[in-house]
Amino acid sequence: MSSSERTTTRRQWLIAAPLGVAALGLAAHRWWSSRSPEGGSSALTSIQAGQRLDRWTVVRVHPLHLGAVPVVLETADGKRYQVDVLSRDPSGPEGVATTEHLSLYVVDIQAAPDSDGQRPTDEEQGLGAMVLARALAREPAPDGLLTLSERQRQFPRGSFGVPLV
Repeated sequence: MSSSERTTTRRQWLIAAPLGVAALGLAAHRWWSSRSPEGGSSALTSIQAGQRLDRWTVVRVHPLHLGAVPVVLETADGKRYQVDVLSRDPSGPEGVATTEHLSLYVVDIQAAPDSDGQRPTDEEQGLGAMVLARALAREPAPDGLLTLSERQRQFPRGSFGVPLV
């Protein structure tokens, strides 16, 4: 191979490689956006990111995740936390707040993976979940929503936490 052929090949590589990386990044961004509420409709129509609910703010309504719709709330002092919205199961266990169709559970991100869920809920977070339940009072259970018992059976080792952003 002559030196001019090597120079041409090197130039082609120096142009093609960054373009390929950029195209891959764009494809990944489009895929992730299609999974997020900004890229499509949310499973819950009664609430949206940025909405104020009394002294709490809805930071994000995630898409359906392992049978639940995770909602990120922020307290007045800026603390963010996750509330999982699941289908209500009249035989229990009940969430911190319920509606006719839904049960809301505050996710304890500090609990050990093998905890039994019996740690007391932070009062401010529990009150925020109750206010969220009032906002969702007329919301039907979206397709794919599971009860807590169904979720535990289907995803016994599921990673239920979502980004709090």
